[in-house]
Amino acid sequence: ELGWHGIYTALYRAPDQIKFHHEYWRLLTGSIVQDGGLEGTIFNLVVLFVIATLAVYAWGPGRAACLFLAGVIGFNLTATYAFASPGGGNSAATIFLATTMAGLALVRLRTVQTMAAAAAVVAAGVVLIAVNDAHGIPILAGLAIGAGLTLVSPVRDAAGR
Repeated sequence: ELGWHGIYTALYRAPDQIKFHHEYWRLLTGSIVQDGGLEGTIFNLVVLFVIATLAVYAWGPGRAACLFLAGVIGFNLTATYAFASPGGGNSAATIFLATTMAGLALVRLRTVQTMAAAAAVVAAGVVLIAVNDAHGIPILAGLAIGAGLTLVSPVRDAAGR
């Protein structure tokens, strides 16, 4: 983006362009351009690096990649059709990936701490939705999908358990 400023305009999530001009690639490309300037880009990418590293450890590389992609597409569909919110960035997909791990921990550990963490995740998602912030959807969806995926297809540890 620093070398070609027009790339953001060409790739960001633009609900009108997606809905009325069938520019469906924006549902993917909206996550690779950032709308927070240089500082926001650096922050989003550092947080993604940390969360993705943990997700690969927790879910394995294939599941982690698929979950991130589901977060990208799911958020951009929601932001486009339910919120009509333009923008760009990977924050929502990163949040989705992070909260899938909260769902995984809730099912696998079943401790008071994981239940409290899950309650905090739900509260954050509800508050964001209440203030019309589309990021609340991937927070709640990630928790539910992470828990559901753990129940139907458990992750195996290195010892095969």
